[in-house]
Amino acid sequence: MGTTHFSNLQAATITATTSFVGDVTGKNIVAPTAYAVDGAISPDVGVASITKGTAAAATLAAPGAGNVGKSLLIYAGSAAAHVVTITGLTTNDTLTFGGAIGDSVLLYAASATLWVLVSVYNVTPSAA
Repeated sequence: MGTTHFSNLQAATITATTSFVGDVTGKNIVAPTAYAVDGAISPDVGVASITKGTAAAATLAAPGAGNVGKSLLIYAGSAAAHVVTITGLTTNDTLTFGGAIGDSVLLYAASATLWVLVSVYNVTPSAA
C-alpha cells in the first residue's frame, strides 16, 4: 500500500472508505465569532472577533471541562480600546486592547478553571 500526503489537499469534506493508519495532521480553519455588543465571550468559540464600533466591555468565563487543552484567540475586529475581564487568569485578569484592528490575545485552557495567557499583541493586562 502506498503513502498519501495531504499537505496540499484542499477540500471541504474528506470521506474515508477505509481506515487511516498512522498520524493524520492538518490545519483547522475556524471562522471567528463576532461580538458587536458588550457582554460575554463564549469560551467555546475558538476565535472571537470584537467588532463593536466603540470600546466593548466583555467578559470571559473559566474554560470549563469541555475546553481543556484548547486555545482561544480574541482579537479586535474594530479600532477601539476594548476591555475583556477574564475569570480563570491567576493575575492581571483585565485585558485592555490598544485601539487598533488586529490587537489580540491567545489563551490556553490549562484546566477547567485556568486560562494561561500565551501571547499578547498591543493588549495591556492589569489587575481588576
